Amino acid sequence: MYNGKNQRKTFPAVQLKTRGAAPPVYRPNPVPRVCQLRAATPQPKVVAGTRVAQAPPVYRPQPLPKVLQRKVVNQPPSNLRKPAPAPLAPRTRVIQRNIDSTHFEKSAAADPLYLINPLARETLYSQRHAPPPRPQGLYSKKVETDDADGSQVFAWKPNVRFFSNEERTFDDQMMYGPEGGRRHLDLPGLRHRVENPAADPSALEQPTFGMLGKNDCTSFAMSLYNRIARETYWGEEDDEEQIYQVKTADYPAISVGDMMVHKFETGQCRWHGATVVAEDRDRHVTLEADVSRDSTVPHFHIRRGVASFVAYNNQDSDEPSTKVEITKYLRGKPPDGDVRRYEAALGFPNLLKGSVTTTRALPMSIADQNLWLPLGHLVLSARWNTQGEGFFPWQKKTPDGVVKMRTAYNQRKYWDVFRIAEEKDRTHDSNRSSLVRDLYSYLSEVWRQLKAAAKGQLPALLRQVMGDIGRWDRELSRS
Repeated sequence: MYNGKNQRKTFPAVQLKTRGAAPPVYRPNPVPRVCQLRAATPQPKVVAGTRVAQAPPVYRPQPLPKVLQRKVVNQPPSNLRKPAPAPLAPRTRVIQRNIDSTHFEKSAAADPLYLINPLARETLYSQRHAPPPRPQGLYSKKVETDDADGSQVFAWKPNVRFFSNEERTFDDQMMYGPEGGRRHLDLPGLRHRVENPAADPSALEQPTFGMLGKNDCTSFAMSLYNRIARETYWGEEDDEEQIYQVKTADYPAISVGDMMVHKFETGQCRWHGATVVAEDRDRHVTLEADVSRDSTVPHFHIRRGVASFVAYNNQDSDEPSTKVEITKYLRGKPPDGDVRRYEAALGFPNLLKGSVTTTRALPMSIADQNLWLPLGHLVLSARWNTQGEGFFPWQKKTPDGVVKMRTAYNQRKYWDVFRIAEEKDRTHDSNRSSLVRDLYSYLSEVWRQLKAAAKGQLPALLRQVMGDIGRWDRELSRS
């Protein structure tokens, strides 16, 4: 125990334990850098002396993987703030009633104003700058795309409802159809739908009146004729004046509003009538009923004057005829029997079995586009399409002033039509035809009268002016 050698050997060991540091292997060491780089999350910078208080990375709380977060019910992903679109939403944007006019009937070989699908004649298509079919207010108006050339066109569908052949046999209890299959005709419902057509959010214009009754060609043609005539009637006290002609050859020129009745000597149906509702140069668009066709809607056709109308009707006749009655409205109060029959049919429904009746249109105000119809008929007339000179002397075109006035009218900027005419009237153009000069001069004078009128006198004066414009337009058509 007291061996000095042993003491000398053990003494330094005691001193190492009490005075010196522990061997390096037992000392706390910092985490190697390679381990820091492999950590799942970046290691925060720590002050020396505090690093030993941190648990090894593998034991520290770890964030949930994203794949697990998406499965947590109570923590939806942030990108779900907007609901996912329904499966039909993209299809709704894509569906559009495009047409392809490649095989349509057209009002002209080049640049036609009007087009008709021969397989669906209940709709008339027109170029955007074409005059609308008449009578205005009868049609719904939509925009569609023509896949043939990518252009946009207007689609016009008349608010007309004919009785089918079975429906027209309704009795006093409003029942119709064969024995064992009798059905009820909801006449009040039909009247309501004609008077108040269902609102179509895709339509640019909705009908303001409608027609209801028998699918009878002449009765329907007469109702159209009367309605178009009433558009240009402005309260004259005298009776209606018209040009009534019976022709078998040398047929007169026709225009919008004229009625044709083709007469036959024999056959089940002794006549066929039609009224012109639109025109494009020498082509005329008719809207026709046909008692031989069991249909509840009228059909559009494109004719080339009276002769074309006669030739078409003679195709199905055993004894062709060339006799045609042609009626042109001039002035005066047109008949309104079609309107009175519609109102009387409330108590006597049988009145609807043998004729076509017309509902009353909405009341007219200064803001109503129907008030401005005579101005539109004047500037949109096809007579102006050849009154301007093209680049070459033999080329004809629509004068630029007329083009501007048509654009203003179609945009319902009616006062601008007069302003454009006044501006053109102030300028001199040696190439301007006398007819175009008269147009600018006449509308300029009208514009001066309207500007000079007191506000309270304007409605009555405007109606009078529109009547004068309508009469001048008809005089130009006859000249």
